[in-house]
Amino acid sequence: MSAAEDGSVDAGEGSDSWDDAVDDQEEADRQQRVQTAGDGAVTALTTAIDGSVSARVAYLLAQPCCTKNCFFGKEEDLTAFLQSMEAMNKRERASSLLTALSLASAIGSEHAKHMRKERGKIRERFQYYLPLLGAVCKTAFMNCYHISQNTMSRYRSRARQRDIFPAPHGGKKNQNAHVLNEKHLVAWFRKFASEVGRPVSLEMDASLASMTTASPSYTLLPSLFTWEGLLEQYQQFVKSTKAEVRVPSVKSFQHYLKKECRHVCIQTGTSDNICAQCTIYHATRLPTTSTTETETFVEHIYYAKIMRKEYYKDLASANPQHLVVSMDFAEEFALPMTPAMHSLWPFRSLVGVHMFGVYCANDKQQYNFLYTERLGERGWNEGVSLLHTALELKGLCKDVLGPGTGAPGSAGALGVRKVTVWADNTDGEGKTSTVIWYLAFLVETGILDEANLNFLVKGHTQNTCHHSFRAAQRQVVEEELWTLSHLADEVERATNDTRAINVATFGKPFRDYRSFLKSRYKKLKEIDTYQMFRMTRDQPGIVMCRRKPTSDPVLVDLKKRRTSLDVSGASFLEQWTQIRKLPKPEPKHEKLSDFFEQIVPSVPVEYRSDELYEKPSSETEEIARSIKRARTSMG
Repeated sequence: MSAAEDGSVDAGEGSDSWDDAVDDQEEADRQQRVQTAGDGAVTALTTAIDGSVSARVAYLLAQPCCTKNCFFGKEEDLTAFLQSMEAMNKRERASSLLTALSLASAIGSEHAKHMRKERGKIRERFQYYLPLLGAVCKTAFMNCYHISQNTMSRYRSRARQRDIFPAPHGGKKNQNAHVLNEKHLVAWFRKFASEVGRPVSLEMDASLASMTTASPSYTLLPSLFTWEGLLEQYQQFVKSTKAEVRVPSVKSFQHYLKKECRHVCIQTGTSDNICAQCTIYHATRLPTTSTTETETFVEHIYYAKIMRKEYYKDLASANPQHLVVSMDFAEEFALPMTPAMHSLWPFRSLVGVHMFGVYCANDKQQYNFLYTERLGERGWNEGVSLLHTALELKGLCKDVLGPGTGAPGSAGALGVRKVTVWADNTDGEGKTSTVIWYLAFLVETGILDEANLNFLVKGHTQNTCHHSFRAAQRQVVEEELWTLSHLADEVERATNDTRAINVATFGKPFRDYRSFLKSRYKKLKEIDTYQMFRMTRDQPGIVMCRRKPTSDPVLVDLKKRRTSLDVSGASFLEQWTQIRKLPKPEPKHEKLSDFFEQIVPSVPVEYRSDELYEKPSSETEEIARSIKRARTSMG
């Protein structure tokens, strides 16, 4: 008896016939027929399938399989089985075959009399069964599933190994990833990262004071990039250079680049306030991470936790004599804003809106000051002006020379003698000499007995202001906002403890505090090396600088003149009240012209009278045209 007749396992080699090119084309044709058939073509498609099944049934009935003629008298059952097979996709047919073979192996092993030794090895008999048809011979089984002997041998081996899950790619390698040009991909990614990324050099602070040890440099890609977006960039590069390389899948693309380019990471979104060092450590957390890198990360987190604990301690210590506030700039808004926003608006010249938040821990209320980029910039002359306004609203720095002067004189109705301010650690925002000068001035003039300016560790600056910021962002995303007043209303509606203030209509203009204070105080050198600054009444003009709460203070004298400040003199009061107002930023002529031409026509008529949509002057339009002509001639 031959191996084909007794059901013994062949060691046949070759590809799975279900994964051959011919079978792949048949599968593609079948899927195309199903996808392209509309509602009106369902009947015709069913008729075509039934016709092919009928032809197949006739063929199988005409083919001799064994002496028993397994299909005799089972024409209806055979038709039903083949119709079901025709409706299956490739993976479902593989599952059906593996299930049938595992059942044949199990039933065959029940009959011990069929197990015998031959040529020193155990031979296993399969007893084949088909759904709806019952017991059949091996030839009938193969004909019904339309498979070759090699395919039969391979699938029987898998059934014997108790593996009945249909392997992806037909049990072969992922051909798309197998032929990936790794050198080409890595070379492109490193060049792309060097062009759009930001180099970051991490430092390990061994003593949290002065000793630092340089660690490997990294490149951070902006948070707007995703692995899907990077793959699209690679596809465009391959297309533009006409390189003969295969583009990998997103999973293979991400897996390989993370493995080969560990020093290139994607920055976490700014809303999470995660620093570069934490992003890099998280992205490179592999078994090969060095001890030095791990210790650097541990020290960094320990330092961040110390400052976070100090922050919560200050919030809890707020009382009528101790005012504790947090301040920060929010992410920029844009006007107009509507859920049905025109698809081209995000790429055109919308008006930027700045929001500066001041949170008061004493009454758990936050002031969000809103102003457009046409009124002021995102600077700390504006920040100090708004902080001064917030302190006035809390009863500090009450006017003594009449409404609107904002001159210092008394501690106000609250009797506040101490102020602690927590600010953003971003360079150019909260951590500037202007804020320190302002607080030192309040102490030197006797308004306060003590002032503190503290910062959380850079990248870990999530504070109480951000709760209101996130709520405002969620609130405005589904609203139609055409004016700054609309935006202020929605920001105030976002939370119960928020008050939104439109700076343009509030009557408190921005003032040039920096120029006024710069005449009295010196710039604090090495400001980035400290996190905590304290000024007291008994040491006017002296700033005590610390890196952390337990560090020894470093005393720095900021006064330019040794003479004391006479705040009661008429000359000083006149000087204070005459602090010049900040001029509006230089107009962006081209942006103003484009905004009026491209955006204003889409604004409802009832809102076009708002100052936001004023027609630019003829001079502005002429300058905008000259800028465009100059750019065109250069291009």
